[in-house]
Amino acid sequence: MTSTSLGNLSLDFSSPHTIAYFNFTPVFQWKQLDYEPSFAPGSTQILEDETFNTESLDPRFMAVYGEMILLSLYKHHISIPASLVSLPTSSASSEPPKLTPFPSREMNKPGICNYIEEAKGLQVDAHGRLWVLDNGSENCNAKIWTIELISKKRTKLIHRFTFHGSIHDLALDETPEGTFAYITGLGQHHIVVFSFERKKTWMVYTPGIGPYSIAMSPKESRELYLSFLNRLYSIPVAELCNGTGTANPKLIGEWSAEPYSMLMDNQGILVATVLEQNYIIFWDTSKPFEEQRIYEDAGLTSARPFTLAKDQNGTLWRFMLKIKGEPKYLLSKFKFRAKSFKVSSGKFPLIPFRLTTFLSQKNIFLFVFRANQRALFIHALLFKLTNQLQPRLLAFQFFSSKISLIVIHPN
Repeated sequence: MTSTSLGNLSLDFSSPHTIAYFNFTPVFQWKQLDYEPSFAPGSTQILEDETFNTESLDPRFMAVYGEMILLSLYKHHISIPASLVSLPTSSASSEPPKLTPFPSREMNKPGICNYIEEAKGLQVDAHGRLWVLDNGSENCNAKIWTIELISKKRTKLIHRFTFHGSIHDLALDETPEGTFAYITGLGQHHIVVFSFERKKTWMVYTPGIGPYSIAMSPKESRELYLSFLNRLYSIPVAELCNGTGTANPKLIGEWSAEPYSMLMDNQGILVATVLEQNYIIFWDTSKPFEEQRIYEDAGLTSARPFTLAKDQNGTLWRFMLKIKGEPKYLLSKFKFRAKSFKVSSGKFPLIPFRLTTFLSQKNIFLFVFRANQRALFIHALLFKLTNQLQPRLLAFQFFSSKISLIVIHPN
């Protein structure tokens, strides 16, 4: 792989379709995901699982705690051994790890109401408890589980909802008055609030707005962010916890596409993955709304190609699904920082830059900076030049079309 960086922008020249605005560190990659084998008690005989297509395994939600990664898998209407699984954050083996049903294979039993049936949103609280939304099944209501990650000895079914299906994601709000979970569903114009101490739920209606993706702000501001279609809203959590029954979310701005998941870091950086798109976006909530990009890959065609989580150290973890090509699944991480590379003024400076010898003297890279809803997107294209051109750096702009071009020829 040949790459270089420009500020916080990382460019991978071995794959001209991929642009990472921050430096991602690869962790694992898989041609295919599979489960760890299960053995009969007291023997080395592998228990046979019901036949399923491993190509259909689709990570949707992720949480990270210590040296453990937790994933919930979308089932695509097939039977799989477990919808909640774990992976290590590192391995001494040259082979990527297999999926381990969590907390055990025995606790994952679709269609049986007292077991984990279809895991959805995941969060880890300050006490090291994993919160798991369980969509239930046709005959079983949705529910919430907590699992103590340090020992895995205490798996509790802490609440059953009065409905089944349509549950999606949650955000945790840990306060001196108690811990609250704010829960969204598909096509529901309300937020479900769950009080951990009281083991009680209530609904807060959001007229005209069907919250889907959700994220909690840092503790000092105590705002809940939610997205409906491509619009971003916020609600003071006081409106959710006082039991009034109705809230009026404030419109913040419009994303370039519809988020299917969001998360917030401790510095107030809101990160989102968006439907039917091949990029990840973010907004620094301490500043006026402005969408920016962390990463994009033109080779991604999945409707939900990214699954994100943050750990206790502020590291962002990214699980990526590729429909075409290999590896199909990639796990990587990076330390998020609020600063990003962008052009904010009309004058475009010449930037000292030197490419590696990967490029021949007949090749240049053309970087296109396009202003669209105040976000700057970068596309790398490889162009052939004739031998008459001398190696040099050119910079020019077209203000009428809001496109800025830098042509970089290797020295």
